[in-house]
Amino acid sequence: RARRDIFNGVVLPAELRNEAKEKRVDPAFVVKYSWTDDINTYFRYASGFRDGGANVRSQTFTAYDTEVLKSFEIGLKSQWFDRRVTLNIAAFRYKVTDQQQSIQTNPSVNPSISDTFNVSIPYKAKGFEVELSARIIPGLSVAANYTFVDANERIIGIDPATLKTFKPRATSILPAGP
Repeated sequence: RARRDIFNGVVLPAELRNEAKEKRVDPAFVVKYSWTDDINTYFRYASGFRDGGANVRSQTFTAYDTEVLKSFEIGLKSQWFDRRVTLNIAAFRYKVTDQQQSIQTNPSVNPSISDTFNVSIPYKAKGFEVELSARIIPGLSVAANYTFVDANERIIGIDPATLKTFKPRATSILPAGP
């Protein structure tokens, strides 16, 4: 719970109040299987969150909701040729809903004032990673890594009065119509 009586050194005519509550369980688990002492595969699921609240730099002191992440990963960890070569491969997918964003509301007047809001359009990403390293001779190793990420493109509009986000029409910055 929060209360504001003063903002930017000025006593407010009416105090602003805010409350945020969160009660949740966010599980994570891994299932893995060792094919040999040097080859292991796994699947991992995890969810997590960033708590909601109120931005103390906001003029309106409005609440924002919890941001939630859900992720999946599957992979291989392996060592070859008497552990001189390591090959690790992973594929992943994750989704962030109600992502928290902050903006400066009026940077030309006062750049320290900002608002935090939740983006209504989820952020999604998927990709893979490959890691290869080899010990060529004692004291000399070479390594290579590659990561590919494919994320959804989001063009987001925001109503400055309500801090609600929307997906704009292709030819306009206005909310999509019916």
